Amino acid sequence: PFDWEILEGNGELTTGTTTDYYGTEINVAWYVPAEPGTSLIKATTKDGSKSVCFAVVSEPVLAEKLTLDQKELTLSVGQSDSVEAILAPEPTLEKHAQVKWESFDPTVATVDAETGLITAVSEGYAYIRAYTDVQQTLETVCIVHVVPCAHANTETITVDATCTADGSVTVKCLDCGSVLSEEVIPGGHSWEAAVTEP
Repeated sequence: PFDWEILEGNGELTTGTTTDYYGTEINVAWYVPAEPGTSLIKATTKDGSKSVCFAVVSEPVLAEKLTLDQKELTLSVGQSDSVEAILAPEPTLEKHAQVKWESFDPTVATVDAETGLITAVSEGYAYIRAYTDVQQTLETVCIVHVVPCAHANTETITVDATCTADGSVTVKCLDCGSVLSEEVIPGGHSWEAAVTEP
């Protein structure tokens, strides 16, 4: 039997017994590292006369595949949407899990390099590339088709006329920013007939 001790590193060390090939019960230890790196474990005999050290090297898990939840996306001009990147297996370290984004045609669709938020700019097609920050060879693309805005989300802005200035009624699309109609309300005085009795 041995006394086990973690000299360096973070992880979980458990001890117990198991049966070997010949049916003999032997003392064993299991070590599960909490993070990548090198851990140092020491086993000492119960009488303290002998000890041995083990170096356990744990490599980080790296993604082998990058996929997107949508390979194609259709947006109207002015609309925005996100595409989710999925790494498999899930990387151990955060720096290996960071996904970057870029648009091959920002005149059609832009993408936020950090968040992956895609915004449609003008009609056409654009490829949006997703890749891991550390392993740039691990990449995939989404095809974005930008269609004309349907102007389904509008706002009416009314500016009342005054004695000295014209007013207006403007209908604006909240998705693409286009002004759909604008009507001028003439300014000036409004007169009412006044009758005075003699």
